[in-house]
Amino acid sequence: MSRIEEMIERLCPDGVEFKPLGEVASAVRGVRVTRKQLSASGSFPVFQNSLQPLGYFDKANFPANTTFIIGAGAAGQIGYSDTDYWGADDCYSVVCSELLNGRFVYHCLLNMQPYLLSRVRKASIPRLSRSAIEKKRIPVPPMEIQQEIVRVLDSFAELEAELEAELEARKRQYAYYRDKLLTFDDVNSANGGGYDPKLVKWMTLGEVLYMKAGEAIKSEEIADSNDSGMDIPCYGGNGLRGYVELPNQFEDAVLIGRQGALCGNVKYARAPFYATEHAVVVRPKTKSSLRFLFHLLSAAKLQKYKTAGAQPGLSVSRLSKVLIPIPPLAEQQRIVDILDRFDSLTTSLTDGLPAEIEARRKQYEYYRDKLLAFKEKAA
Repeated sequence: MSRIEEMIERLCPDGVEFKPLGEVASAVRGVRVTRKQLSASGSFPVFQNSLQPLGYFDKANFPANTTFIIGAGAAGQIGYSDTDYWGADDCYSVVCSELLNGRFVYHCLLNMQPYLLSRVRKASIPRLSRSAIEKKRIPVPPMEIQQEIVRVLDSFAELEAELEAELEARKRQYAYYRDKLLTFDDVNSANGGGYDPKLVKWMTLGEVLYMKAGEAIKSEEIADSNDSGMDIPCYGGNGLRGYVELPNQFEDAVLIGRQGALCGNVKYARAPFYATEHAVVVRPKTKSSLRFLFHLLSAAKLQKYKTAGAQPGLSVSRLSKVLIPIPPLAEQQRIVDILDRFDSLTTSLTDGLPAEIEARRKQYEYYRDKLLAFKEKAA
């Protein structure tokens, strides 16, 4: 901060010019490609209506180190490609003049994202116009200052990316050990499983679990944050939906999403909480560990039991027929002790990698807001 402040005092003591983005750069609309033209892998990612590549193409129409803005679908989202890429027709790529550093523009636009999102036209397909992008005024400090700000902010972004990569590696590690520990057969036992597979009972979910759908609730009764006394977590089929005033569940439970694209999604919920009708509430009938059942159901790929159709679903009657292995309680606890360590590392919002990533993200946002808060030069 002190170095940048010294540079500002030396290079632009009277303030920084603000210009409409369209005067110092162009938001260039990409060129449409069809899914038939794309492959699952290749040299050049194709960005269309999401920050995730639509696929890969054999050509590029924009160079590496270019910022782009999604114009439809996930409209208003801001991306940056460090490789050459193909921008499709719902993607605006920011082509900068010699007055702007492309990476500086990326950080500026992230800082202005609330403005862009407020200009998205809400319809069946949300859309953001080129004029809304190019009219937005941005600071244009001397290039030396832009480069120094990029250096500082990129150091935070790189650390966050390293933590994200570590989190993905730990998730894969968790999935590997979960699948290995929950495969109850002679081979796994011989490879150090530490149990007698003959002691494992195969039972249906209906024999092992109490299962009941949650209760409907009006959307206006759900708050986005846990302020103002609305502090009871409310879970639907896809996880946390928000917060409500009163719970309908008073014991810990496992939740299984029962409707929509993510039906079969498994979540461990600590009481008290509210479960909507889109979640199946699961508790053990027998002497089984609830945490063991959580890991077991997470590995069971329950989505394969969903019904076909436009609105996939998982019925309690269908789930009740699924066979699962139930080892002795001592073996359940051994497995829980191992897998809970991985689960905490990959999901905890207080002491795991997600918590560290969130802290780094807030640190980046703090310095981004501070570094880009230029005094505007008088006309």
